[in-house]
This record gives sequence, C-alpha cells and structure tokens, in this order.
Amino acid sequence: MSPAQPGSTSAEVARRLAGQGANVLPAGRRAPMVVLLLREMVHFFALMLWVAAALALVAGMPQPALAIVSETGRGAHPGSQRVDADGRERSGAAS
Repeated sequence: MSPAQPGSTSAEVARRLAGQGANVLPAGRRAPMVVLLLREMVHFFALMLWVAAALALVAGMPQPALAIVSETGRGAHPGSQRVDADGRERSGAAS
C-alpha cells in the first residue's frame, strides 16, 4: 500500500479476510451478578462512603447516613466511562 492510497482495496480486504479471518475478539466470560454487585460495594471510594455512613450513625444522624448508603451503589464507578466517539457521547465499560 503506497502512502498516497487512503486505505485497503476491496481485493486486499477479501484476501486478508480469507487468510486471517474476521477481525473479531472472542467473547469473554462475564462474572456473576452477585460478584459484580460486591465489587461495586467494596472499591476504595465506596468503602470511604461506608465509613462516613457509620460515622453519621454514631453521631446520631440517621438521615445523612441513609443518604450516603443510598448513593454508594449509584452513579459513575471505576468500571464505566463516558467517551466521545464519532462526535457523539457514549457510555461503555472500561477494559
């Protein structure tokens, strides 16, 4: 392929597809939902929130403790990210 050529020709694509196969990654094994939930509840920042909720309870403030606990499993977490692809914002799992 010369530098002036913008991409592979149809013949080149067909030859590579026949010789190497499709450009597809094998599907990975997914962890059970219980394991995924436990991972969400025990990463560093979630543990900090659990400690804050416990301190709020010890200080006699159950409403803030409940609010903290309800927020622990919500929102962005280390396993997801937002990316700008092709001019559009998308959500996806981090790898």
